Amino acid sequence: MQQSSESKSIRAEVRKLPRGTRRRFSTSLRARIGRFAQRRLAEGASLVEVASEIEVSKQTIARARRQEIPPPALVPVEVVRSVQGRSEIRICAPGGLVIEGLDVENVAALIRALG
Repeated sequence: MQQSSESKSIRAEVRKLPRGTRRRFSTSLRARIGRFAQRRLAEGASLVEVASEIEVSKQTIARARRQEIPPPALVPVEVVRSVQGRSEIRICAPGGLVIEGLDVENVAALIRALG
């Protein structure tokens, strides 16, 4: 298979690093690996092929690809007051238990009673 100039460049940079189980990749190299892997996988290459092309482990590629995924955006929330002017709280517990309509004081009393 014909190696691209990008894969040769990445491979050369990887070869400069000390060999061992815990090579330290710079942030920029890790980003290059992630972008290269995303592109090659989109072209239909397997993860094994990509790892072989740039001489890194599949785990390194997986970590580099995760770095390239942006974190989820923050979603604004609004606290709504009930008619009585007190915030109502909804508690969703494991097993499907839902407790609704409590204010902060009643939640504190419930926690004390359960403890």
